[in-house]
Amino acid sequence: YLTVMGAKCALPSTLAMLTSAKSGLAHRNGVLSRQDIMSRLLAFSTLSIAAGKLFLGPVIDSLGGVLSLQIALSTLFVCLVSIGLGTRTCPTLTTLAIYWIVVDFAFSSCWAACVKTVRDYLSEERWSREIGRLAVAARTGNAISFAFFASLLQWASSRVTPIQLEGAVQVDASWRLVFRASGAIQLIPLMMLSYVGRKGGKSSNNINKDEQSTSMSKSTMKDSLAILFQQSRKLEFWLHLISRSIIMVLVSFLLFIPSYMTQCYGMSSASSARVGSMFALGCLLSVSTLAERTYPSVNVDSNTGKSKSMPLSCRKAYFMLAFLGLASICLALQATFLQNLLNLSPVVGTLLMFLFGFSLGEN
Repeated sequence: YLTVMGAKCALPSTLAMLTSAKSGLAHRNGVLSRQDIMSRLLAFSTLSIAAGKLFLGPVIDSLGGVLSLQIALSTLFVCLVSIGLGTRTCPTLTTLAIYWIVVDFAFSSCWAACVKTVRDYLSEERWSREIGRLAVAARTGNAISFAFFASLLQWASSRVTPIQLEGAVQVDASWRLVFRASGAIQLIPLMMLSYVGRKGGKSSNNINKDEQSTSMSKSTMKDSLAILFQQSRKLEFWLHLISRSIIMVLVSFLLFIPSYMTQCYGMSSASSARVGSMFALGCLLSVSTLAERTYPSVNVDSNTGKSKSMPLSCRKAYFMLAFLGLASICLALQATFLQNLLNLSPVVGTLLMFLFGFSLGEN
C-alpha cells in the first residue's frame, strides 16, 4: 500500500508541468484548453475512484485479496510506465488522461484488497494492528514519494537539456521520469505478493479440515451484495457515508497542493512537491502519534464493571472538533492570503499545509 499511495503522487507532483506547452504532450482540441482538460481529468478520475470503490468490493471478495492486488498493481505498472516511456505510448494530453483514469480505477480497489489479504492470511487477533499499519503506510508513501519526486525533478531539470520543437517551443520531458519511477516501484509489491501467495498456500496445509474450510471459504458476489443492501437500509450507514465523503473532500486537496503552491506562491515544481510531502508528513504524524489517545484501551472498574475513562464516542467527538477547528483556521488564513488581505511567505504557507495535513490525519 505504501508503493500504491506513492504512485498516486506522480500526477500532483507534475501537474503544473503537464498543463504547460513545454510538456511535449500534443494538444489538438481547439475547444478546451490544457487547463480545462486537466480539470476534467481530475473530475473523471475522482468518479473513477468512487465507481471502483462501489463496484469492485464484491469482485475482491470473489477473487481474493492477493489476486485482486496482483491485477491492480499490474494495471498500475502498465499505465504508469506507458505514460513515462515517451511520445510513442503517450503522445497527447488526452491519452494521459485516459491512462490516469484507469490508474485511479485500479487504485480504488487496493485498500479493500489489502484488508482482504490481511483477513485471509493472518489470525484474527492481528487484524486491527496490521490494518492500522496500512493507514500509516499510506501517509508514509505520500510523504516519501513527494520528497523523492521533488528530488528527481530537481535532478532532471539540471541534467536534461530541453529539446527544441518546431523551432519555437522547448520541450521539457523530465516529468516522464516521475511516472517511470512510480510505475517501476510497483514491481516490488508484485514480487512480494507472489511469495505471500505461495506461503499462504503452504501454511494452510497445517490447518485441520474444519478450520481450513472455514478460513479459506470465500464470499460470493451475491452474499456481498446482500450484505451491502442490508446495511444500506440503516440510517447509521448513510450518516457514516456522508461524513466520510465530506472528510475525503478535504483530504483530496493533497492532489492540488503542488499546483497551488506553484501558482499562488511562485514556487518551482520541485519545491512545491516538497510541500506536498510536508502535508503528508502532517497526516502521518497525526495517525501515528494520536491514535492511542483517540482510541485508548478501555479501563474497567472492577467493582462496578463500568469504564473509568471518558466514553469513546465523546472522546472521538472532541478530537474531531479540535482537528476540524484547526483545519478551518488553516483554510481561513489561506483564503485571506488569496484575497490579498494577508501577506504570507512560502515558508508560512508550507507550515500551514503541514498543520492542515495534521488536522486531517486522524479524521
